[in-house]
Amino acid sequence: IDGWPVYRGKRLQPESPIFNSLHTIAQLAEFARQIRFPFSIIIRGQDEVTAITDFAGHFPVYCIRTQDRDSIRVASCVASLRSHPQQELSVLAIYWWIRHRGVGPYPFFSDIALMKPASILHVSGSDISEVEYIDWGNIAKNGPDTFEAVYAEVSGRK
Repeated sequence: IDGWPVYRGKRLQPESPIFNSLHTIAQLAEFARQIRFPFSIIIRGQDEVTAITDFAGHFPVYCIRTQDRDSIRVASCVASLRSHPQQELSVLAIYWWIRHRGVGPYPFFSDIALMKPASILHVSGSDISEVEYIDWGNIAKNGPDTFEAVYAEVSGRK
């Protein structure tokens, strides 16, 4: 767990009992919508990994398909994935470097992906599911006009 996630008034810890009752993507999505404060969570099981990012992407989560293309590695730090990349540079990261004169949110290796904000990635063997738990399209089309109103809608505080 990175950040300071609070669920139902209590700070989440790796040993929090709620993690034992989350078995489906729908349950994970409902759980993620109720978490307050910036966070990213990576849950590692015996044969599966689930990663959840907050709605603003404060704490990034990165993933990469291994060179043998057999599995996906997930980490909260690019350095943890350094032994896996194909060593191809990311055009987007280079553009960010030139445009903003510094390192940005994108990894410099093109085969390391940054998870989207407000998303859940579930990897079980060769099965991969990624879902957004907030409908950004609906908010953009029909949503409120101010930051405060968007935050209230996303966080369930209407």
